[in-house]
Amino acid sequence: MNVKDLATAVAESSLSPLERVRFLNLCEARSPQMLAEDVDRVEGHLSLMQAAFAINNLVDVALGEAVATTLLALLADRNRLSFEERRLLAGAIEYFVLTGDTDNDLASPVGLVDDAKVTNATAEALGRPDLVISVAD
Repeated sequence: MNVKDLATAVAESSLSPLERVRFLNLCEARSPQMLAEDVDRVEGHLSLMQAAFAINNLVDVALGEAVATTLLALLADRNRLSFEERRLLAGAIEYFVLTGDTDNDLASPVGLVDDAKVTNATAEALGRPDLVISVAD
């Protein structure tokens, strides 16, 4: 299955039309080495959320930590992923580090729900249902 078909199947499973479009546009080619560099980006975005929580307790930092944990676990498997699967993971990472997606991650109490849904769909597609995060819509 090519990445567009894989990403579309993932997106259609749980995402709104707007979330789908954003996610599909973020699924770019990444080598395992490039994904290794994304570890710092995921950790950096989590640090940004933790700092934002100190100012605005509406930020769902616990959900942000869960998303980051799942993405980091998926990144640990990067060397076993196919080209298409790496693109899918790259899309999930880009969606997470994008602050102003469907709802602002740093300003809205539900800002990370869409990030969690993208991450969950990606974990499922990559054969890691054990990493799925419990999310209340």
